[in-house]
Amino acid sequence: MNFITWGNEITHIGGKDEKYVQGSFSFGSLFFFGCHNCKCARCRWVFYAASIGQTDVDLPGFDDDTSFTLGLGYSFNKNFAIEASYIDFGESSDDIIPVWTLSADGLQLAAVGKIPFNEQFSGFAKFGFLSWDAELEEAGFGQIASDDGTDVTFGFGAMFDATEKVSFNLLYQMYELDDVDVDNLSLGIQVGF
Repeated sequence: MNFITWGNEITHIGGKDEKYVQGSFSFGSLFFFGCHNCKCARCRWVFYAASIGQTDVDLPGFDDDTSFTLGLGYSFNKNFAIEASYIDFGESSDDIIPVWTLSADGLQLAAVGKIPFNEQFSGFAKFGFLSWDAELEEAGFGQIASDDGTDVTFGFGAMFDATEKVSFNLLYQMYELDDVDVDNLSLGIQVGF
């Protein structure tokens, strides 16, 4: 039996007669196929994303630095999106002479699940993969090591919808570059079109 979910109404199609059943709909229907209390044409859009934040590298003696992210995503509905982005983690330096500086950047692809708290505020979680490159340089000498790889990334945050297509978010995201943990706290904006 085929069915279409719309709001709180489930319409059964293909039976001997049509039946309209009032009741609750499944979380799976809401999350992947439908939008609660909105017209689905308005819930799907492509968006630009940008953020600036602070990177914390879990290496003794290395300081924090400023990061930035640029991305492009697609919202399937109010609860689910995918996002591809570039992140520059900045440069973290130690405090021992000669000074070593670690820099890293990468491309990430993530699925984003959102839970609205009300009309403007929502919580969200990200899970995806980061393809990264890292370099270690020594002052006065240049590059002394480099590495690359692909690792899992995940994070969580809160979002404020300023308008129908403009949102601001606060995100805490965790990365692992081989055996080095990298945490990133960022403030971002999303603009739909």
